[in-house]
Amino acid sequence: MVGVWSELVVMAMDSYALQSPETDWNGALHGAMSSLSGAFWQESYQNSAEETVSEVSHAYVQLLEETDPLSPFGPFSSVTLPGRAGAHLSDLARLHDELGGALPENPALIQLLLGMEPTEGLRRLHIYSVDSHPRLSNWQQALIARFTLFRST
Repeated sequence: MVGVWSELVVMAMDSYALQSPETDWNGALHGAMSSLSGAFWQESYQNSAEETVSEVSHAYVQLLEETDPLSPFGPFSSVTLPGRAGAHLSDLARLHDELGGALPENPALIQLLLGMEPTEGLRRLHIYSVDSHPRLSNWQQALIARFTLFRST
C-alpha cells in the first residue's frame, strides 16, 4: 500500500488495537500560555487569544518535532541565542515545562506507538521510504525506524 503519513499512523494504531489518546491540546496550551507572565506572547494573547495560540503552537511543535522523542525535551540547554530570539526560546522552554507533558495529537500518537513493543502488534507493518522524500520530522523518523527494526528481526 502506498499512502500518506496519517494512513500509516491509523494502520499502526489498528495493528496495536489502540485508541487515540484523549488530548485537549488547545485547552492545555491556553492554560499554560495564560499562566506564564512576561512571555513574548502575553499582550497578543490578551488581544487575540485564538490567533496567538495557533502561532505559538506552530512554533512549539516545530521545535518539538526536531528533538529526539525518546529523550528528554532539551533543545534549550544546548542552544544560546542572543537578544529577542533567546528570550523567545526561553519562553518556549517555560511553556514546555508548564505543559507538563501535554502533546498535540500527532506527537501524542507517535509517542504512544513508540511506547509499544514491536512484537505486540496484531499484524506486521512493512514501511518503505525514500530518504528526504518527503522530509520527515525526527519523531516521524523514529517511528519508521521502530517498524524497520521490527521488520529486520
